[in-house]
Amino acid sequence: MKKLFFPFVAIMFTITSCSQFTSKKEYDAVKAENDSLRMVQEQVEQEMNQYMSAINSVQENLETIKQSEKILTMKKMSKDLSASDIEQINKDLKDLADLLKKNKEELQTLRQRVKNSSFKISELQKTVDMLTQNLQEETNKVMQLTAELEKKNVLIDSMSIQIAEQADNIKQLEDQSEAQTSKMQEQDEALNTAWYAFGSRKELKEQNIINRKGAFAPQRVLESDFNKDYFVKIDIRNTQEIPLFSSRAKILTNHPKSSYTLEKNDKNLVLVIVDYKAFWSVSRYLVVEVD
Repeated sequence: MKKLFFPFVAIMFTITSCSQFTSKKEYDAVKAENDSLRMVQEQVEQEMNQYMSAINSVQENLETIKQSEKILTMKKMSKDLSASDIEQINKDLKDLADLLKKNKEELQTLRQRVKNSSFKISELQKTVDMLTQNLQEETNKVMQLTAELEKKNVLIDSMSIQIAEQADNIKQLEDQSEAQTSKMQEQDEALNTAWYAFGSRKELKEQNIINRKGAFAPQRVLESDFNKDYFVKIDIRNTQEIPLFSSRAKILTNHPKSSYTLEKNDKNLVLVIVDYKAFWSVSRYLVVEVD
């Protein structure tokens, strides 16, 4: 049986030289943040191993359900069924109902663990949704098979009721899956949101985006109550280029130099993000001073 494996992309962290930061304190803070992210990566990998065990168990149960369905389908095609045949069919259907119940419970447990996890992994949620859908499909097949056997007066009444109850329970699980998927999409959008703004020194000062306390003090960026409405909201996965509409530009926020380039388009500069994960790893706000 084919198992599911997740292509876990290692989180890459870039610690740049102190020259990219205004102080050693700032550099140490970024380094500490990257060390913390490495620990998060290890925790994610541990959780993924636990999830894989649960997912493979559900898959194995689904495979058993499919094989049992095939056997029952062949049996129902028989014209003459003995008393022992009928007894075996009812036993097989009971085993199927128990497996459906077991899979539903395992999926509920897995879904709850994913929901409560500190780490939101969209591919994992998609896999749980896919398994829930597969379980619903197999349940529908069992329901159809049950109806056909009822027509042949093969089933005892309690068995039909038991199968129907499992079908209702799995439908509820599918509804929960859709609701959780919607929530995951909202969280995914939030995790991939950033903001950028560019303007002249005067414009940025007017919006409290940059300020200087004293004639000889260093310029500070995004320190006071700046105007957030001045910024453009973007999805970092879909934003590779930002036109700056100026021939001169200076990036004021901290972003690894290897993650972007400033390229000329006619006479104006365009900020080209070559590695969006690295670019936005230090700050989700981008401020560019232009002339």
